[in-house]
Amino acid sequence: MPQSSYSVSPGLLTVDISPDYADLLEGQSQLITCTITGEPAATAIIWYFTQTGSSEQRTLSTGNTAKYYGGNVQYPSLTILNFQSFDGGTYVCSATNEVGQCNSTSSVLRFISDLSITASLTTYSSIVGDSIATIMCKINGTPPAFEWEWTKTPLDGGAALAPGEPEISKPVEYEVGKLFILTCSSTGGNPKPSVLWLMDDIVILSGTSTSTSGNVTSTTLIVTTTTDSDLEMTKISKSSSKTGVMKSPNECCAHVVIGVGEPVCNYGGKEYRQDETWSDGCQFSCVCNDAKAGQYQCKEKCPKWELPEVCHWNAAPAGKCCLRPECPAPYVITEHLCVDENQELICAFEDEVFSGLFYSWALDNCPNAVHYIDPITVTVQQLADFFLHLFEEKGYSPSTIKGYRSAIARTISLSGGSDFGDNEFLSLLIKNFCLNRPRQRRLVPSWDLGLVLKVLQFSPFEPLHSASFKFLSYKCCFLIALATGRRRSEIHALSISESCLRFAADKSSVTLLTDPSFLAKNQLPDKGSGLITIPALPPTADNQVLCPVRALLVYLASSAKLRSAGSSRLFIPIKKGISDISAKTISTWICNTVILAYKSASSEVLVKHQVKAHEVRALASSWNIFNSSSMSEIMSAGFWRSDSAFYNHYLRSMPLHCDNLYSLGPLVAAQQVVFPPPSDGDSALR
Repeated sequence: MPQSSYSVSPGLLTVDISPDYADLLEGQSQLITCTITGEPAATAIIWYFTQTGSSEQRTLSTGNTAKYYGGNVQYPSLTILNFQSFDGGTYVCSATNEVGQCNSTSSVLRFISDLSITASLTTYSSIVGDSIATIMCKINGTPPAFEWEWTKTPLDGGAALAPGEPEISKPVEYEVGKLFILTCSSTGGNPKPSVLWLMDDIVILSGTSTSTSGNVTSTTLIVTTTTDSDLEMTKISKSSSKTGVMKSPNECCAHVVIGVGEPVCNYGGKEYRQDETWSDGCQFSCVCNDAKAGQYQCKEKCPKWELPEVCHWNAAPAGKCCLRPECPAPYVITEHLCVDENQELICAFEDEVFSGLFYSWALDNCPNAVHYIDPITVTVQQLADFFLHLFEEKGYSPSTIKGYRSAIARTISLSGGSDFGDNEFLSLLIKNFCLNRPRQRRLVPSWDLGLVLKVLQFSPFEPLHSASFKFLSYKCCFLIALATGRRRSEIHALSISESCLRFAADKSSVTLLTDPSFLAKNQLPDKGSGLITIPALPPTADNQVLCPVRALLVYLASSAKLRSAGSSRLFIPIKKGISDISAKTISTWICNTVILAYKSASSEVLVKHQVKAHEVRALASSWNIFNSSSMSEIMSAGFWRSDSAFYNHYLRSMPLHCDNLYSLGPLVAAQQVVFPPPSDGDSALR
């Protein structure tokens, strides 16, 4: 039986555009949808623009990612970012295939702004006799105002009268730091007088209030005194009345001088200021610790410390009040003896190299005594006791204790002591630690990646163009961390300099590099950090709101006006007044994103999860492994030098989370696009 066949005749494309018309305020973003149908497929997309008030049509540079998004073959629709007055006009989408070129109808975007109204006269003005006053009114805005009205309110001001002489509080002394209230009153005046307080000829703008009862106007001022010896407070009561535009207001003044007495501590007939110290012979050492309350504290200069039996008290050095303890080796007394709050001598050390946790433990174990562990005389028993303290009381893991052993053994060896790095007894002790507390691998993810990504699709993270800079930063940082699979330090070091940040011509991917001065955790000095390539989600994907390339483009456009001159770091501070961010800031943003997602679900669930930013790196790589990515690709994306590091610390079990993640559609993780499987049991990576 012959097979039937059919063919489609080639023809011009059909290009539809929407909206036909839209009004936009300054700073908004607008999507113009361009739908193209027909065969053969379009090989080129061009957008034309005619500015309002002009007849010249020009071709838009859609490659300007700071201004436009889309407008290409992969994504014909065009988004205008940060709309300004010069963006108002007519937009046309044009598609070209092998047959020819076809244009859409026009989409008109109009720039609008709020009206602003200004008048030339002040609030209070008078017209005397038959004089004429002209009130200039200026209205600005787009579109222009087409209707306006004036409102007149009759006022009967009566005769203009100066206020009576103001009466103010009498001079009085106050203590430094204390609040005091000044009150001033004035009788009469038409209109009611306005009030101005000055301190040393400087107007005081806060702490004042004014009230009127009958024909008496009263005002109060609340002030906290400073350490200045005398402050002159001046109250000026001004009448607001004017009998003509050019006449001066009536004015009268009153003055008060505030004498400020500084608080002190009295001891032995002498005065001492806050935190000032003094001695009472060889008996006491004192300090004025609360001058406002007049309180001071004195301690004995020579407390009777309890000494070990091997030590004894020796004569005081010349010019010193107290006896000094003297001890034979290995006990050592330094020039920096310390006493605790109970006036008991605690351990003192003269070698700062040994002021770490080992000797902090020694301090805890030598109360009320002068004790010093000499590096040369440290014993195996002392180290074993310390390691048992870390294991049993501190709960440290065997691997952490191994690190302490290596550090202490190296330090003791360099100081001329024994080498405990290969001591058999200590090795057996740590081996026993490993048997009693074996390392447990954590395979279950700490939190639900799918839940977080679902929340990122809605407010306050979307619409992304109108989201606050805080939530824009959170979302972009999280998606970049997931898409790169890199450490927080590397994300912190990403640069936007021309040599470190490049988008593909069609915005299908972005290539990133860290700042050349940055050295990764496991990077050899003579080796580069390698390129980081983030693919965009395909234009056909329904979840474009989770595309890291889209988020990065919007973030760069929004941060451009906030970025300080000379700043090349990709991520910048959210708060104004902060010059730079740290690697810890990246962790904080990621953790806050996860916490916000869980709060939107259930605060009780959040308590059960330990949120660490490093988990994003583990989930990104584990999701790729689950979807059949090769180990070499994982090693390259995560910048690992050993696959054992990934298997031992980062591999997570993903089956419980796969349905939730697949429901989101394709996702970018560890520099690859992971597609949902076409059928059960399958997966796809690109």
